Amino acid sequence: MSDLKIADQYTHIDKNAFVSLQNTLTNISLININVSRTWNLDFLRDLYIKYLSLNRNGNYPEHLPDAMFRNLNLTELRFLSMQDCGIVEIMDDSFAGLVSLETLDLSHNNIPQIGKWIQVLTNLKTVNLSHNGRLIYVGDNAFYSLHALETLDLSHTGINAILESAFVGLENSLKVLSIHHAQLQHGHFSTMRILRKLQSLDISYNKIVEMHNISFKGFASLQELDISGQRDRQGREVVSLNFFDSVFRGLEQTLKVLNLRDLMLTSVPLAALSPLINLEVIDLSENDFTEIYEDFFYGVHASTIYMKHMKLNEVSSDAFRTNTRGLHVVFDDNVIANLSFILDTDGCKF
Repeated sequence: MSDLKIADQYTHIDKNAFVSLQNTLTNISLININVSRTWNLDFLRDLYIKYLSLNRNGNYPEHLPDAMFRNLNLTELRFLSMQDCGIVEIMDDSFAGLVSLETLDLSHNNIPQIGKWIQVLTNLKTVNLSHNGRLIYVGDNAFYSLHALETLDLSHTGINAILESAFVGLENSLKVLSIHHAQLQHGHFSTMRILRKLQSLDISYNKIVEMHNISFKGFASLQELDISGQRDRQGREVVSLNFFDSVFRGLEQTLKVLNLRDLMLTSVPLAALSPLINLEVIDLSENDFTEIYEDFFYGVHASTIYMKHMKLNEVSSDAFRTNTRGLHVVFDDNVIANLSFILDTDGCKF
């Protein structure tokens, strides 16, 4: 047996329960079986498991004890998930001993800060801290010892501040950063500029309503950017993102995918988009367009354009005349009554 799953029952597991499976067992899922009563995990000692899920063990407010893994000799463990355990506090040495851990999933908890407990996991490649509503800031040097970290998920949190040295240590490793559906009122781009390997950044659905001509300067490797859904209330007015013509300066050569969904746009910000000469995909869905008129996409280099979930009722046959051949445009969920533009568009663009 290589995989074992026990779920949704109160179970006492003897410390020698898995000894006979020591040489074959690689994946263990113990979901909602109340191991958090003592967090005594002696039954895992000396196993060669690579995957361990302890999801839905624990009751709010759950405090993870010191050294809960230290003496278990789980030298092969690569993946640990503790989703939805009601965790509010993690001691500095709670994860000590997990020397080979590459993926840590602590999503759907109540963790208020990224503490020293993460620094002992120096081989981490992926960290998921999403859906921790009490997490409101990222402090200086929060990840400074995680030089192998490639993917970091801080989405669906309460994060409203990122300190200037928050990402020190990740300069040459981090490739994917997600902070969508948080509470950022500023892009905090200066804190991310040191991330030389960053390829994908998702800061959609925050409260960022201003980006400037140096916002993305220094993002040398960025290929995918999502800034959709920005909203902030200023007095009685709801404000969305204000585009500067040079807002994407620094991304002209690298950016391939850009998401601008749900920004209350009534026209495409052509001056901002035209310098992106290697852009392949742009998503403009869920905006306030009602008509696509002549030269609507003038200067936009993307070969795939999403225009979904709007009230588009008319499309001009001259809207795409400056675009390249083989254009792929998705108009799902609109109210377009006349499709003659498909046949009338010059040069068989589609």
